[in-house]
This record gives sequence, C-alpha cells and structure tokens, in this order.
Amino acid sequence: MQSDISPTVEGTLATEWRETGGVRVPQLLSPVELEACRVFYDWILANPSSVARTFHEGEADSYYNDVGQAKGYRPHAEAFFEACPSIRHKVQAFFGPDNQNIWFFGYEVFHKSGGAGRSSAFHQDAAFAPFSGQHLLRLWIPFEPTKKEYCLQIVSRSHRGPLFNPNKVFFVDPASPEAAGISPTTPMFDSEEELRAMPRIPDYLANPEEHDILSWDLDPGDAVAFHLAAVHGNAPVDGLHPERNTLILSFMGDDCLYKPLPIEGLAFFSNAQAYAGLDEGDHFSLVGGSQNIRLRGTGPVPRRGRKQ
Repeated sequence: MQSDISPTVEGTLATEWRETGGVRVPQLLSPVELEACRVFYDWILANPSSVARTFHEGEADSYYNDVGQAKGYRPHAEAFFEACPSIRHKVQAFFGPDNQNIWFFGYEVFHKSGGAGRSSAFHQDAAFAPFSGQHLLRLWIPFEPTKKEYCLQIVSRSHRGPLFNPNKVFFVDPASPEAAGISPTTPMFDSEEELRAMPRIPDYLANPEEHDILSWDLDPGDAVAFHLAAVHGNAPVDGLHPERNTLILSFMGDDCLYKPLPIEGLAFFSNAQAYAGLDEGDHFSLVGGSQNIRLRGTGPVPRRGRKQ
C-alpha cells in the first residue's frame, strides 16, 4: 500500500527537501506499515551491533543508540521493505524521476526514556563518511506522537555547506578524564590546518533565533526526511514527553559519489580498506564489502560517476 499523498503535494515536499535539506513527510506509513516498522525496530533493539552503546550510562539523562548493522540483519530488512512499499515510493519521489536506482545503506536507532534523555549534539552525518551528492536521504521515524519541541531539528539549507568538524563528544567516554571540558561543539580534529579544512560546528542552541531551525509536530506514521549533509540534532525527552523510540533509515540514489573527506584522520571512523581502489566520483555503491540492499534498479553501476 502506497502513501495517499497526492502527486502535487509529493512534488512540493521533494522540492522543499532539496531546498532546505529537511521536511516533514505526513503519513509516510500506513498503520499496517507502521506496525511492520516497529517489528523491525524491536528486532534491532534485541540484536545490537558491535557499536551499540548507552550514552552517559548511569546518569538520569542517558540514552541508547545503535548506528551499526547487526549480523544477520539483511533478511529482516528485506522483509521490512517488502511490507512497506510506501518507503521506496517516497524515496524515489524525493530523488526525482530521472533517478534509476535506490539503495538502502543502513539503519540507526535511538531510545530515549525516563523523562530525562538529553539532546543529541547538532552534527552532520556526511562528516563521518566519504560520500557526497544530492541523493543522500535519511528518514527519521518516531513511534510516539511528537511535538515540535521534542522533534529532530534541522538547520535549514545547511546541507549546502560547509562541512563541519566531527563532534568529539560522540567518541569520548564521558566518564574518562579526556571528557573534561568537552562541549557538544568541541571538534574531534583541532589543529589549525584541520579547522581550516573542517571548521568547528556552531552552537546553534546558544542563539536559536539567529538560525532558521526546522522542527515539526509529528503523528505516528509521519517522518522527517533530511539530507545527510544537513546539520541536525536536539530531540530531547522530558517529563511531558518521557519516552521516544526512533528508527532512522538511510538511502542513496544515482547521485551518491565517493569523495574523500578533507581530513586524513577521518579514516578513524570507517574501514579505510573498503575504499581501496576507488577514485573520486565513483559511485558509492562500489565501496568494498558493501551490504547495501538495492530497492530499485537492476542494471550495472558505472565505474565512474560525475566528478565533484
């Protein structure tokens, strides 16, 4: 069953996504699809990957996150997409009529509970992997009704650049001495040369009125679609919104190309061997060891794509 959004509204949403980097997708999922989505989410919680972790464990405002892919996830993901055709349909609408291929390239989950789960630091997903292009989309799907003050926040038009330095807070044990003095905007790479290549991310919450920050009221079945280079974060819980379970799905299309990141040390975040033999402009689906699930298209991928 496909989403009942009209073609006119669908086109408007796609245009808005390309312009701003983030948009609310009303009723992306039917009730039956939302149930299938929750089944997949619950499987992920029950089968954590090797990088699953609880941030700020032992503190009242801790939260659970898993950005890895658990062993054996593929058949569960394939069954999920078979049960949720609206997702493939919607992603194609965002990528546009000329796009021939869609790949699913991973999930992420958040579980914030206890009425005190802290905000996520503003960041860009594109700062952690060497890909670029227009066809880089994530769907943020909460299972609870979510008011805009608890929704993911997107900095409008931030997907157009610059690409900011990765946040150190994501990679340091908060109980370690190294964590002392680290703020949500502290850069992972802080030499003068590295900060020229990738500047420190601004503190958007310090003066939110100075930025065009997008957020929305969401009902179950709604989603937020955002570009992987868009700055995003926040999404807390508190006593009025004590729990949120969120599934995030990532997709790429024809215009998703390999582009080395401007700081050599960023290989720390990924398997550098996977990119061996690739040239800038090669399609990202050619990354070695890829477990991407192809949801649309069957033909071969060109060895080289558009140069960036």
